[in-house]
Amino acid sequence: MATNISFFRRLFKREPDSRYATFDELYTEMLKEKDNSSVLWKPPANMYATAHQNKLKLKITGDRAYDLTDWSFGQLCSYVGADRKIIERLQLDTASQVLSEIFPFGDRPLQLFTTGQTIRSLHRISYERLFNKNGQLQSRWQVAGLHLGRSQHY
Repeated sequence: MATNISFFRRLFKREPDSRYATFDELYTEMLKEKDNSSVLWKPPANMYATAHQNKLKLKITGDRAYDLTDWSFGQLCSYVGADRKIIERLQLDTASQVLSEIFPFGDRPLQLFTTGQTIRSLHRISYERLFNKNGQLQSRWQVAGLHLGRSQHY
C-alpha cells in the first residue's frame, strides 16, 4: 500500500544553534534571556492544545495561547504519550484535538518555561535546570566557533 505523504509537514523546526564571538556576548545574552523569561506552574487540567492563527499552540485557562518551539512541542508529545511523527501528519485542527483529548489530568502541576509568548520547555515537577545561565556552558552555546558542550534545544 502506497503512503500518501503529500500533506506531511513539520509543525515545528529546530532553530540553528546560537553563536557568539566572545564570552562576554554569550554571558550578556544568557542574562538577557533569564530576565525576559518566566517559569509558570500550571496544572495539566488547565491546559489544552489549540489551533490558533494557523499554528498549534498550548492554551492555558485564564491566560493566553502560547506558541511552542520544536523542543517544547516534542516535550508536549512525550508528556501526553503521542507519537510526534503521527501528530505532525494530522491537519492542524485534528492535531490540536488529539493532543487535547489525550492530555493527562492530574494534581501535579507542570513547569512551563516561557520567553514572551513562547513556551520553550515543558517539564514535570522533577526537572531543575531551565536557564542556560544555570547550566553555565553546558548547553548549545557556541563561542568563536568553538562548540561548548552538547547541543540542546533549551
